[in-house]
Order: sequence, then structure tokens, then C-alpha cells
Amino acid sequence: MDNQGFEAAVWLSWHRSGRSIDLADALGVPLTAWQLEAIAPIRHTLSALWTLSVLMRSRPRVILLQHSLLLTTIVGAYKKLRYKAVIIVADCHTKALRRRMPGLARPVFEGIRSWAFRQVDMVIVANDGLLEEARSLGPTVVVQPDILPTAPGELIDSRPSPSDQVVIVGSFAEDEPVEELLHAAHLLPNVEFVMTGRVPASVASRTVPENVSLIGFLAVSEYWKLLRCARAIVVLTQHEDCLLRGAYEALAVCQPLVTSDTRALREYFGGSAIFVPPRSEAIAAGVLDALANRRRWVGRMTELREMRQEERAIAVFGLKQAIKSRLQPS
Repeated sequence: MDNQGFEAAVWLSWHRSGRSIDLADALGVPLTAWQLEAIAPIRHTLSALWTLSVLMRSRPRVILLQHSLLLTTIVGAYKKLRYKAVIIVADCHTKALRRRMPGLARPVFEGIRSWAFRQVDMVIVANDGLLEEARSLGPTVVVQPDILPTAPGELIDSRPSPSDQVVIVGSFAEDEPVEELLHAAHLLPNVEFVMTGRVPASVASRTVPENVSLIGFLAVSEYWKLLRCARAIVVLTQHEDCLLRGAYEALAVCQPLVTSDTRALREYFGGSAIFVPPRSEAIAAGVLDALANRRRWVGRMTELREMRQEERAIAVFGLKQAIKSRLQPS
């Protein structure tokens, strides 16, 4: 981002998400990320101390962040304590935006959440389905879909040998229909499937279909090679208004995509993807369609990628201008 007229911006995140990396890069804002694997009290305490250290050291005037309640609250407190105006822009992912606390903790959670968002100047969401909920929090809301990711430089011009594998992109999160995916693979014994993501004990300890390989997390270059060599890519969620990172990655490599039949995904991918409900028979049928008509689906994804790439520059410019419009002379 052009810093003329205001102090350097910073992007803070407690997760190394692809969306944050790509948006920060497109805006020209340095990404400062901290991700700690530990039990919640330790993780939150150390993450809070890290955030305070970054803020005190860099003293930014413009702070972009990937919203989590504690991070947004800390940054909001920093804004209240600074004598100069601070602009806070919160990128709100679906799960974080819709997170709620049960029982007696809910009023406290909602009170803190309300205060934190009163300090936020602008909220970014990934699709129109989140607009109403984001607007209820008070700040200006801007819709910015994920920046279309790109493969590492050494892979951009490479032509890896194709495989016969169907890649299931996921993380075994609670919104993914893992059981239905495994049963779909069972229904297609002649199709080889590869599932990405850290395998939980509940899956690792059981027998999966013989045609399914659980490969865990891969190095970035190996992951992109896997996607580029795939015959088709499957990425599913049971949540509405959730644009899936793996679906963007399928578009980036122009592979046939089988994804969830939700409003947000239909609006973004239109007629370029195969949409299925989270039922094993429907998933299996979608995979067969992707394989049988692969050339057609590759062509549609290629056309869509060109269109989305053209939209990127316009969208990023609009986001920059929206952020700059919040700035006032010191």
C-alpha cells in the first residue's frame, strides 16, 4: 500500500492463512503472523504478548488484521490508548464472524465483541452472504473475495506429469463431510483418491477405503504439484457463505472442481464447477462427471480464471481507496 501521508501499515494475524498472505501482498502491506500450537490459555497469553510487542515496536497508524476476538480487542485497546488516530480494518472469516459462546458466557462474549467492533473502522468479508451480519456490527463493510492464489515461482511454467488421482482438499474440520467423502470413495473403487490435511486420531485409527491415501500436510511446492497433477479436485463444506481456499486453488490451476452446492460458491464459480450436496452418492456422481468430461471442465475453469484475474486489479484498487478514505490528517 502507498504509505504517503500516513504511517506504515501492518497486517496482524494469529493464523498463517492463505487469504491473509495474498491480501496483504496485493495491498503492499507487510504481514506479521504468529501461529502457536499450544493449549488455549498458553496460546492466547503468548499471542497477546506478541501482539503488544509488535504494536509498541512499530506503532502503526493503519492496522489490518485477520479477526479473532482477542486480537481485535487488543488492537482496539491500542487504538483507544494512542493519542493519534488509528485505522483498524478487520478481515472477518465466516467461522470467526459467526462464533458464539453458549450459556452464561454469552453476554460477556457479546459485550466484548460489541466493544471491539466499535473500535474497528472497516470490516472486510469474502462474499455478499456475510454483508448483513457484518453490517450489524457497525463499521463500514467491504466485500473482497480471496485473491486468486498463484503457485510458487518454480512451478508457474513447469508441466508436471499428470496423475490419475482425485485430490480431496481439506483439513478434517467440523464443517467438512468427511464420512460422506470416504463413503463416496468406497463407491468408486477404480478411482484413486488423495486426502490432504492433518489426519485426526479418529480417522487415523480406522480403516479407510483402499483407494484413499491420507497424506497429511505437504510442503508448499509439493502441495501445488499435487494440485497441478490431479485429474480433479474435491473441496466441500457444510457451511453456507463459506468460500473455500481449496476451491480458489483449483481455479488457480484450472482443474475440474467438485464443490458444495451453496449460494456463495455458486455465485463465485457459476457454471465452471460441479456442485453437489454433502451426500456420498452425489459426491461420487460429481467426481465421475469431472473425470468423464474433464476437458470441458478444464476449459470452463480456464475462462473463469481469466475473468477473475481481470477483476482482481479493480477490486484491490477499490479496497485501497476505501481504506485511504478513512484516513484523516494527523
